[in-house]
Amino acid sequence: MNAIEIKRLIDDEFIDCFRAEEISQKDEMLVIKGWVISPVSKISSLLYSDEDIEIKDEEGEVLGILLSVSWMVHSAFCALSEYKQMAFLADADPWADINSGNIRFSTDYLLIPIIRYGEYIHDFKNTSPIWGGYSHKNNSLNNDVSEEDSQCIIAKRNVLLPTNHHFVSAEMATHEPFAFQAYLKLYHLLELSFDLELVKSIKNLGDDLKGIGKLLIDSHRKERDILQNLFKKYINVNSDIEKALEKAFEPKYWAKIKEIMFEYEKDGNPLKDVKKLNRFDELATLGKLSEVECHSKKIETNQDDYELFVIKLITYYVYRIRCCIAHNRIGEYVMCTDDEPMILNVMIPLIRELLCQIYKQNTKKYWLNKESQRRHNYSCRFYGIGPGCIINYKNKGKRCKICGG
Repeated sequence: MNAIEIKRLIDDEFIDCFRAEEISQKDEMLVIKGWVISPVSKISSLLYSDEDIEIKDEEGEVLGILLSVSWMVHSAFCALSEYKQMAFLADADPWADINSGNIRFSTDYLLIPIIRYGEYIHDFKNTSPIWGGYSHKNNSLNNDVSEEDSQCIIAKRNVLLPTNHHFVSAEMATHEPFAFQAYLKLYHLLELSFDLELVKSIKNLGDDLKGIGKLLIDSHRKERDILQNLFKKYINVNSDIEKALEKAFEPKYWAKIKEIMFEYEKDGNPLKDVKKLNRFDELATLGKLSEVECHSKKIETNQDDYELFVIKLITYYVYRIRCCIAHNRIGEYVMCTDDEPMILNVMIPLIRELLCQIYKQNTKKYWLNKESQRRHNYSCRFYGIGPGCIINYKNKGKRCKICGG
């Protein structure tokens, strides 16, 4: 229904949970109580939940509410949360009896605060398959159901996928029915990055034939080494990376991860020394990964050593899990259905965070691009308060570094 149709139902007293003045329209989208109700074409089955899922930006501010509603039948309109009631009014036909039981949604929904709608469209919409596991792009694939621990998604600003191949792989990851396949699809994005880095390096060489020869030799190194160099170049060992790794320390996951990583040990293990592994196991029991903790346990002695250790650990984790999923053979840990929660709640969030950091590296180029500058100016006008308003909204009145507004 649109705003006019809903207001008519309110006037006729068929709806009493909202007031007519709370209903409006924005860019053909229904707005209720300051929330723009936007259809979502696909939510990964790994996110299916009857709860309202918060989406926050990196500063912890609410950016939206994701509603996974199309996969189940709901008992009654009055039993829905307020967010779901808003979404159902947008979803239902004008002649629908909203007070009947067996309520069904035709699609899933994202509710966005109207003051952040323009910001979301320009900064987050296209990359939601990477950081959020949902997509605004139409696709007819279907997924099965799984469960995830967390019901809060952190949206990552300025994540820029460099090629159409990256977009396709990111979209495909949202349509995979199981965590194992979703992980591999996200890993494919890392593999695309290997090739893209090689292309960039060759372009920078010009006619340096010796340099090209060395690059081609390097490109045939072990995949794990290439992955580690990619992480060294782009990954910042910050609190987001540490939190993603700390998830592995939870007792329900740590025993399994130790078995996969260290009982089926392979080349590249940064905890090959038994004493060092035991000290790291003590740290895992505390559930906290930081430079201070690693120093106190004498795992690493200075900042550079700590950062290199974390990069090596990430590389080992990501590559070992990739091999265990892709290969089913003697010498590898063989994955089973009991391992899916670990992949879903530990490894997929980790690889998503790594991908977000890798594709954030061209942020400055993004703002220097003329098309992106035009988009920024457009989004400023969306709010009707002059240039720079998106930045000012987040930076509490500071001047916009992009347009000076």
